[in-house]
Amino acid sequence: MTSWSSAIELRESFPNKPCVAFNASDFHTKNGFSYYFDLGFVLYDYKVRRLSFEEWYNSSDCLFYTFDRNLIEKGFKVYPIAATPLRMLIWLNGIEQKVWYPLGPWVWAKGDPRNAIRYPASVSDRSPTILMALGEGWYYFERDHVWSWKQATMKIPIPEECHSGDCKALLKVKPYGAAESRPAKIYLKDCENETVYANITTKSSSPVLISIPIKVDKNELFQCVEITAPNATSPFILEGVKDVRELGIAFYSIDVK
Repeated sequence: MTSWSSAIELRESFPNKPCVAFNASDFHTKNGFSYYFDLGFVLYDYKVRRLSFEEWYNSSDCLFYTFDRNLIEKGFKVYPIAATPLRMLIWLNGIEQKVWYPLGPWVWAKGDPRNAIRYPASVSDRSPTILMALGEGWYYFERDHVWSWKQATMKIPIPEECHSGDCKALLKVKPYGAAESRPAKIYLKDCENETVYANITTKSSSPVLISIPIKVDKNELFQCVEITAPNATSPFILEGVKDVRELGIAFYSIDVK
């Protein structure tokens, strides 16, 4: 895992070397300047431009790097194609550790985000569907899953065919540390009201499938789900290993049908 992982992913996914643009306003921050210097180093033979978001959105066919993760919520016809981690320091019981969060610059492409929704979607694919689904409260991707904090949100992308109703989302998740001697709970509810989607307790270390009915609303691109893992703890506390992250649930995949 590196601060230029999205640039490496870009090379692998777009070998034809497309144009890439960096958000000009991000250069005024320390993180922004450091990241874009590194990303530009990796993409040395690509056509690289420094543009404002407005310049890019209105006149450029480049892919776009920016720290802004809320472009869809702001009403723009774009979708994410790659994410870069940001390393931050956290402390627990006097131990300092560097932890990766998905808070570095993301790579965006222009286009209707609905057309980028594909199911089933696995974390290992790093697809636009997975990137759009992760809200607040997540660490960075691991090989086939991503860990949540004690509380997190998921924004389930709603495909066009579900606007007529009778769709459900199937989430494959696993609470951290569940065992016969340590039952672990998973609680899921709607972000906007008190509708409870799941309130389960498991003693299994294997993933479980949770079914969530999709609401019918033609104006909504996402359905927001609030996730709580009351038994969240760190591997440092539970296993005595050098990982001080507080882990809630591991998210593996999602399907909507």
